[in-house]
Amino acid sequence: MAVSERMSFTTEDCTEPRAVCLAARHCTVACFDMVGFHARARSLTFDELRVLHHRYISFIYEAVMLHAGMIDKVVGDRVIATWNVPRRCTRAEHRAVQAALAVAHTWVPCVDPMEEPSELLASSVPRNETLGSESTVSDEAERSSPEPELRVGVASGAAIFGNMGS
Repeated sequence: MAVSERMSFTTEDCTEPRAVCLAARHCTVACFDMVGFHARARSLTFDELRVLHHRYISFIYEAVMLHAGMIDKVVGDRVIATWNVPRRCTRAEHRAVQAALAVAHTWVPCVDPMEEPSELLASSVPRNETLGSESTVSDEAERSSPEPELRVGVASGAAIFGNMGS
């Protein structure tokens, strides 16, 4: 059977185990990134890097989950989160922006390693704040900064999703 004959365009119709199931849906995606992560990683010990990376990923994960999102992938310090795919949710844009604001306003990398990320996010940001403008930081400033800063971008629109690829 040809691939085109095995394609389904709604995940609900996908019953054949090896079928390619695709759906089109409005979704929101957020990309979280630690400024200067690679330069900073070269100057840290393995244990310092492991603790920083674990705290960062746990922190982002907690913020995304608290706002009904899903982590799509983690590549180094980049975290991609989605809303309304594959799991449906209402007000996806609002939820993604709330997660982004919660991260932007509560990221404290040098805290007690035993403190849970949810404790930091418990006092999340006010509901009607807006994201500031994007800033650029030189490589030297990134390496010399005592605490890593985070960047986040949020985009929304139509997307095709499903079990594509390997």
